[in-house]
Amino acid sequence: MNQTAVAASPTSFLRGASVALSDLIALRSVVTDVPGPARSPTGLGGARRSRLRGRGIDFDEVRAYQPGDDVRAIDWRVTARTGKPHTKVFHEERERPVVTIVDVRQNMAFGTRARFKSVAACELTALIAWRALDAGDRVGSAIATNNGVRLHRPQRSRAAVLRILADLAASSTALLGAASTPPLPAAAPLPRPPASPFAQVLQMATRIVRPGTLCMIASDFHDLDEACTTGLRALARHCDVLCVLVYDTLEMELPPPGLYPLRTGSTRRMLDAGNLRTRAEHHARFTARRNTLSELCRNLHMAFAALPTEASALTLLQAQGLWPRQR
Repeated sequence: MNQTAVAASPTSFLRGASVALSDLIALRSVVTDVPGPARSPTGLGGARRSRLRGRGIDFDEVRAYQPGDDVRAIDWRVTARTGKPHTKVFHEERERPVVTIVDVRQNMAFGTRARFKSVAACELTALIAWRALDAGDRVGSAIATNNGVRLHRPQRSRAAVLRILADLAASSTALLGAASTPPLPAAAPLPRPPASPFAQVLQMATRIVRPGTLCMIASDFHDLDEACTTGLRALARHCDVLCVLVYDTLEMELPPPGLYPLRTGSTRRMLDAGNLRTRAEHHARFTARRNTLSELCRNLHMAFAALPTEASALTLLQAQGLWPRQR
């Protein structure tokens, strides 16, 4: 599992409390400015050898059998020797669907450094979508909004990417509650409880994710629970998953001691950052959430990265090997 913390970078950086469709479209130029190699070890680069699980030409490894694996690939010799079913895994030469699961719910409408968390998540999603399209891959998305989930099944077309970006921009702007915000088209309603909201989003995303998909999840994971763990495990079983923890620096560490005005919608209050116990508890809560997610990713063999609001999403993609660095 790959863990990455991203440093700040001005490249392809979107700022503000919301993002416009034109901003997300403009990120297309980043793809053309930074050409990618013919082959990519992550599977995000056109015709290449990818990490798809399935039957193919090149043998990769033998691992424990998992529900849903092709029974024709069972390695009977290893199974007989260990007493437990094992299956052969092959590399396949083919395109790979790319699906982004993006959190644009109310909790993402927060930021004290350059932009809101929702804007950072939208920038990351747009870059991945343009990169995948440029590589000839199908692109899909599950966008979690305040009133439901907007599902986009993977397609290989510029129009499909533009539909995803339009929904991202509209969802981001809707978080501000501005009167000029255009109404969002009807979204797929979330299933009923007991599942937590984000667990329901992951559950619905399985409708558009197929084995071998490269799946990126961008969220602050504020409502991560056991139901979410079950959803992540289902995705990780057949997909390569990158979980990106999007956060603002204030969520990790309170500012220097003093009184600070805070506003949440129409509610205003003062934050006393001088209390040592409050500072310690605040930092401990964030550290616990980050460590819980990181450990979960390690156990499920998923990649993990953290994206602060003041950092460029492009830097994160480069650190993950999903984007070539300029020479």
